[in-house]
Amino acid sequence: MPFAPRVSAARRAGFGALEVNFEEAPEPYPLLSWHTSQVALRAMQTVLQDHGCLASGICTELFWKYSLASSEAGESGKARDLALRMIECAAALKAPSIVVIPGILCTPPELGRIDRQQSSMDVWSRAVEALQMLGEHAQEMNVVLGVENVHFNSFLMSPLETRSFITSVGHPFVKAHLDIGNANITGLAHDWIDILGDQICAIHLKESIRWQSHMGTFRPLGFGSLKWNAISDSLKRIGYEHFLIVEQSYNRQVPQDAFLRLLLETATSLLGGAHDDC
Repeated sequence: MPFAPRVSAARRAGFGALEVNFEEAPEPYPLLSWHTSQVALRAMQTVLQDHGCLASGICTELFWKYSLASSEAGESGKARDLALRMIECAAALKAPSIVVIPGILCTPPELGRIDRQQSSMDVWSRAVEALQMLGEHAQEMNVVLGVENVHFNSFLMSPLETRSFITSVGHPFVKAHLDIGNANITGLAHDWIDILGDQICAIHLKESIRWQSHMGTFRPLGFGSLKWNAISDSLKRIGYEHFLIVEQSYNRQVPQDAFLRLLLETATSLLGGAHDDC
């Protein structure tokens, strides 16, 4: 559906914000793309204001196609252009951050068809360099680069590794966008929260089954193996005050409004009612 009805549906359900997707291929109702004009961005911001809604951030799947840490100059250059364009869109929509996949070591067949033949150190050094450069532009636009733990890139697979990586970048506008569903696959989501602490700029709420390292691991909220009480306790312990972004596939067998309301109620209940908006 077009942008305005999406925002309206989110607000009717009780959400205070929504994450906006950046797309490449033409879609029937694209949200953001390479070709989104400044006029269109201003119109989107007006829609958000009129509905009393915020943009929690800008996300994309395109970093799976264009890696910031690629050894191919054409690919890494395209990835940097993508990040720069997302930063511009985020600034126009007054979104505090964008979601960035910092690099790809290797991926499962479902997500990657490019054999990049790179070492972990190569990916690390190229990703650090790219984010240091992008951080300067992000700071100028007052938009944080949120490095997401996506798991299936085989890079930044633990909270200690992720914290060390962000410390290596060493830029105040490069932080962690924590996905607790991805963190849960091989670890403990609340441990990630405790270790990353104030380095976290945003959180994706997603459910998964621990030790199932494949795309079928994801489940509806509350039907996986996350320890939600421990997650809620960790959020309180670090004094988390940023967005909690529910990330879940739409169940088309349920009417849209009912699905969204249930999603918000479930997320709030799982977190012990400690957070009014997600």
